[in-house]
Amino acid sequence: PKAKPKSWDERLEELKQWREEHGTYKVPRAESLGEWLHNQRTLYGKKDTKFMTAKAPRMEEIGYKFDVRENTAVSWDDRFQQLVEFRREHGNFDVPCPLGEE
Repeated sequence: PKAKPKSWDERLEELKQWREEHGTYKVPRAESLGEWLHNQRTLYGKKDTKFMTAKAPRMEEIGYKFDVRENTAVSWDDRFQQLVEFRREHGNFDVPCPLGEE
């Protein structure tokens, strides 16, 4: 039988545990938690009334920032500059994946 879907509160607890284990709220979308988080950001982006009044504040209480730029340590411009420098050094854009991300 299919597992019962987790409640919103269970997902919030899972997000807290992820942060404790990984030091970040960035969860890959391939993870079911990452997909849930994507859905929460979508509701936030749509300014869904029910979400904005009941759930967004609870996520913010645990330190989650809905502005993705605040969750990202390095800006897009900084990464682009790194890419330009990599090409200058190596003559290509074949940047190797960090360990464990292949």
